[in-house]
Amino acid sequence: THNILSMSKKKMSIQKRLEAVIVDGEFLRASGKVLDAVVFGAKEQTVEDALRRMATHNILSMPLKSNEKEVCFIDTVSIVQGFVKSFDAQHASSLTADLILPKTLAEFLTTPISSLTDDLPIAPVVELGKTNLADIIQIFSTTWRLHRIPLLEGGKPVSIFSQSDIVRYFAGHPELLSEVWNLKVSETKWLDHTIHKILPAQTPWDALTKFSELKISSVPVVEETKLVSSFSGQDMRGFTRDNWMLLRKPVTNYSEFRNTPLHKLLFGETVGNVIKTFASTKAHTLFLVNEEDELKGLVTLTDVLNLVFSHFQK
Repeated sequence: THNILSMSKKKMSIQKRLEAVIVDGEFLRASGKVLDAVVFGAKEQTVEDALRRMATHNILSMPLKSNEKEVCFIDTVSIVQGFVKSFDAQHASSLTADLILPKTLAEFLTTPISSLTDDLPIAPVVELGKTNLADIIQIFSTTWRLHRIPLLEGGKPVSIFSQSDIVRYFAGHPELLSEVWNLKVSETKWLDHTIHKILPAQTPWDALTKFSELKISSVPVVEETKLVSSFSGQDMRGFTRDNWMLLRKPVTNYSEFRNTPLHKLLFGETVGNVIKTFASTKAHTLFLVNEEDELKGLVTLTDVLNLVFSHFQK
């Protein structure tokens, strides 16, 4: 079912084509997904234990068991930006904020994860081999901040399925997206994004404040008009107690510490090239630039799935 579509299927709508693709073991292999033990967290864990567990397994988020039909995901970015928001609300105007920070942080790290879960997205549990790709795209496109869902086989969790897995699959199956594959980026709404940028002298702490206020997950670092770096949720991978004070240093220091690649693409490219770049780089955000590296826009994995979803029922 995952080979090149027949001519009759090519005449189907994009929604019908994706409904014919079942998310099963063959699909996961085609998207480069490896079935592995799912790392779960527990609501009674402390914040520090949860961060350490995610860092140990080199993951950005993990599900917390809720019930048999749904789970919520806790993620490093939500934990850290939650602390930043709370701390700033109490101490932002204080001249001794940096002196107060270590003690306040120590207290925060001992709080249970359950105190942070009220605003987290709830993910439905999906049974491997019983759900089609169109349905999963609809779940991602209509549930705010949801980027991953758990996959079960025989009632047992076997993998975490993400937006990246779908985009990697698309990169190998462009015939599924014939309506949008050759569109120019300028023909989408991606260049209409309001770009919330920071300066090289600003800090990851400043970026996380923007994440919280604006409901975004990445910011470009711009000097005059040129893109020089970025800060995103992916930069929080492996984050532990030892990294907190780096958040108060210039963002370029953090980027050098993390050795984070800057993922960019010329804004005149096609949607197909955007998808292939996402697949090859494993990025979650691509920054769109001109030949002088002047920032023109950005595109996320969510934007790609929303573009596909916008063609449903057409």
